[in-house]
Amino acid sequence: MMRGKYDWEVEAEWAYLSHRFENGVKVRGGKLRVPLFMYSDYLDVGYAQPFARPPQEVYGAIPFSSYTGAGVSYDVEYDDSTLTMQAFGGESNVKNSAVELSNLMGANLSWTDEIWTLRAVYAQAQLDGPIVNEVDVALAPGVNTQANYTVLELDDDKGSFVGVGASYDNGEVIAITEWTRSEIDNAYPDIDSGYLTLGYRIKEFTPYATVAYTKTQDNDERLPLSQAAAIQMVAFNAERMAYSIGLRWDAIDNVAIKFDVTYADDFGDTSGGFLGNNFDSSTGKFTYDDTLIYTVKFDAVF
Repeated sequence: MMRGKYDWEVEAEWAYLSHRFENGVKVRGGKLRVPLFMYSDYLDVGYAQPFARPPQEVYGAIPFSSYTGAGVSYDVEYDDSTLTMQAFGGESNVKNSAVELSNLMGANLSWTDEIWTLRAVYAQAQLDGPIVNEVDVALAPGVNTQANYTVLELDDDKGSFVGVGASYDNGEVIAITEWTRSEIDNAYPDIDSGYLTLGYRIKEFTPYATVAYTKTQDNDERLPLSQAAAIQMVAFNAERMAYSIGLRWDAIDNVAIKFDVTYADDFGDTSGGFLGNNFDSSTGKFTYDDTLIYTVKFDAVF
């Protein structure tokens, strides 16, 4: 994988060996994608997704996508459907950060009859390292806005993640929904997120609409330290609603062109989760209370 936000540095996202035993059990070991979401397996294959991008209110809540370790899965075949059971474990880290995850383990269940898909997942890990290191933001009256702060150090804090999802696709109508909750002891916010996408295929065109939300749940319970209230208000508290309308055009068999307009608002007294939305101590408000994003995307597989 190469990503522009990491200066096009090449890094292996997947690198593993797998073996399927005669009884149907499949074991994989190496570097694997963390199977937290419905689109985790092809998170970076935009052609395999109906929308321009998976809703960031849900998919942006977890700052890592791969882990080093092992996984085991087993498929139970019914007459017209399949139940997949999967367990995984290992370790990971957050890119461009000192945060490390150890004792990462979890399990998920997925059932599908090729039209309906139902999914549930649970995962947990131990976290070490600074959450926000050397931030330089406008804080609150009386706080030196030019100073750098090490906000908090994680020390074997436990984090957990739970998610449920469902989708319906009969070849014409598309409906996809996911809800997730992530929790970390002490300092880092507990986050609830969810979305619903509806679409309809008209030959090679698929118009769709999405509504999504994210909200931190424990804003008054974190960081009981001096100056912490101002720091956490800028760095951690977040809420927003996002509304998207888009169109996927399957121009040829292996190429899809996508158009999307997303409007986000309802930030409350937070930055909305956007790092560039700074707090203005003179007004007691954040710079922006909404945002509008236009996207044109070219997805191809070969």
